[in-house]
Amino acid sequence: GGAAPAGAGGRGGFLGAASVDLTRILFGSPVAAYATVFAGQAALFDGSGDGPYVVIADDPALCGMGLLTISVRARKASAEGGTILNKHVYYNLGVGADSVDAYVQTDPTCGIDLDVYGMAGIDDTDWHLYEIMYDSRTGEASLSVDGTVAATGTGEGFVRWDPCDPRDLYVGKDPWGATFDGMIDDVVIRDGIAGG
Repeated sequence: GGAAPAGAGGRGGFLGAASVDLTRILFGSPVAAYATVFAGQAALFDGSGDGPYVVIADDPALCGMGLLTISVRARKASAEGGTILNKHVYYNLGVGADSVDAYVQTDPTCGIDLDVYGMAGIDDTDWHLYEIMYDSRTGEASLSVDGTVAATGTGEGFVRWDPCDPRDLYVGKDPWGATFDGMIDDVVIRDGIAGG
């Protein structure tokens, strides 16, 4: 599909959030809502401090799971890249020139760091598939880039969930910084392991 600006005039921003909220009411699921509103469209982000981005309201379906797969395709417009998605103190995925910044937080407060540096294969402006997986049964977590495991780590317990500390899911933005510089597509967050 083409690129849809993630601003108020596109499917992101205010109109996208309203569409996601309305679709969520109809489908009863933030994941189904996001997939319905953004199907076939890559979201375009401008890399600025105040550029457009997408926020999905905190929901128990986005955390607290024993099996987690986060899958997303992203294409940087420049070496900077930035934050692809962030649910602060739950999980994060971002890319730089030749690095990936990724983590999963589990209970009891175990942070699984999946950062990778010096990864020449992503030092470009091509599309790449990034996947984070966590299996609480084994405690194993992994970060894959284009189908190849780039980092592994271990933890224990389910993915963090704290109803007293709700956190929204930001797509295309660091909540305290700039937006992603490029396009993001096919965001999937599910309670399950890909291929399992």
